[in-house]
Amino acid sequence: MGVISGGSGGGGGGAVILRVNGLSGTSISATLGSKTVSGTIPYAGVLELNLGKVGQWAVTARSGSYSFTQQVKAFTYGITEIWALAKKAFYDCTTTELQAIAKSGMYKQYWSIGDYHSITLTTGEEIEVEIADFDHDETPGGVKIPLTLIMKNCLPNTYSMGTTSWQTSTLRTSGTLKSLFPSDWIGIMTAAKKLTATSSSTLSETSDLLWVPSMTELFSAPVKVWRTDEGYLYPIFTDNSSRIKTRNGAATVYMTRSNYSGNSPYYMAVNTNGIAIDSAALYTESKAVPIGFCVG
Repeated sequence: MGVISGGSGGGGGGAVILRVNGLSGTSISATLGSKTVSGTIPYAGVLELNLGKVGQWAVTARSGSYSFTQQVKAFTYGITEIWALAKKAFYDCTTTELQAIAKSGMYKQYWSIGDYHSITLTTGEEIEVEIADFDHDETPGGVKIPLTLIMKNCLPNTYSMGTTSWQTSTLRTSGTLKSLFPSDWIGIMTAAKKLTATSSSTLSETSDLLWVPSMTELFSAPVKVWRTDEGYLYPIFTDNSSRIKTRNGAATVYMTRSNYSGNSPYYMAVNTNGIAIDSAALYTESKAVPIGFCVG
């Protein structure tokens, strides 16, 4: 994994070239039998190594105490191009490293669903987000996004939707959510296509950088909602206990973006036992919210 391409172009003269994409400062070594070729990825992010012969090479990326080895087949003369990144725990990655690994296509080799990372909000509070799934969400153009992250708990403050639909809600449109996240995190987020029902016959599509989960993303069998096609279940939500969230350390009722089908001025919510409840989140009321976003 991690191989981008291989071919006969560009190497010339029978050379066997390994072109390595990665983060500057990462040490790269390629070993085949007794032969090792090594170098350091420069600032530009691309290192070329002349391997000298074809074969299956063990390519290791090292950065500090972290390393990751992959097997690379360089069986043709010319250029074989790969991504090579030092394997780091999800919680220990910088945003630059997160984005690079997401773009490399190697994220499933590095991390697992449920891995977490802390973020210090612009207001000074610290939150944790966890990997909700891989390749779950899509861009508005239908391209799969590598990572979906959802807060393990809720934002420190409460918020109201302001209107009776997620599409027009002030929480979505005012820029409030975006202002809470530091610029380096905003910079690696990818807008996702989100579906939200406003009636039994109407399903609206929005393009959201930050969003509140729907009932169908939280529950395998959502109840009291207009429709059950507002996305699909994230695998981190396996039972009621997995849906319990806190605000400032105490279990809390939190709001979803799904309307209550029995009384549309209300949004469906999840109680302190992780169970769906209706009539608990009027659109004008401030409630706790967990936030999700994608990295691609």
